Amino acid sequence: MVDEKDIIELDIKKEWIEEAEKNSENMGVLKGSITKGEGNIAAFIGEIAVSEYLKYKRTNIHLDKNDEDENIFHYDMFDKKKRKVEVKTKRCTSVPLTEYATSICNDNILQQCDYYLFTRVDIKRNKVWLLGWLEKIDYFKNAKFCIKNEKDPDRSNWLFKRDCWNRYISELNKISDLKKDVILSDHTDWDVINERIREITIPKKIEEMKKKDERLQRDKDKHLAQLSKIEDDWFDELAKKTN
Repeated sequence: MVDEKDIIELDIKKEWIEEAEKNSENMGVLKGSITKGEGNIAAFIGEIAVSEYLKYKRTNIHLDKNDEDENIFHYDMFDKKKRKVEVKTKRCTSVPLTEYATSICNDNILQQCDYYLFTRVDIKRNKVWLLGWLEKIDYFKNAKFCIKNEKDPDRSNWLFKRDCWNRYISELNKISDLKKDVILSDHTDWDVINERIREITIPKKIEEMKKKDERLQRDKDKHLAQLSKIEDDWFDELAKKTN
């Protein structure tokens, strides 16, 4: 479990920004990007920072095509044990706290990576934070499905921009634990893994969608009650005038 002292803070180097800008221009909009490409430079800074700090080898060549002929990149780099690492970055304007959330866009749940590693980037303050990591299947076991345009319960003024899966930073494994051989799942058969992911995620999605329908119905009932009261008050007022 991650505590504030386990989060690694790094200064963003000038060459990281230059490389990130070049990567972003070449990439275009990343498939499954929650910010639809606006955060590309920050995302690449996160990748570059992880690669340099942990001495991991970056690669964006492993990809498939989806039904809309868009590129889907499965992972960003290999670690020293040849495990596939997908780096997920959020932009921020303050030092990250452990009660903040990490997110995986629902479009990306079938990425063929061994584990996710999470970062936050504040370009204005010239900082990047390496938060922690979770094995892919482990991430979804306790993740919450968040519905597009629904309010984030942790940020009352924020609406989710995409369907996504959230875990708190405090629930991640420490970056320092990556030195150990801690990957538990066999990631050689991705059909089996993806089926396990579906078994985990589909019931959660159904549950959250039902909750949304219940909220919408309550809002509709409340609206109809308010409308009915307005109409009743109006007709009562007209009746008094008539009499």
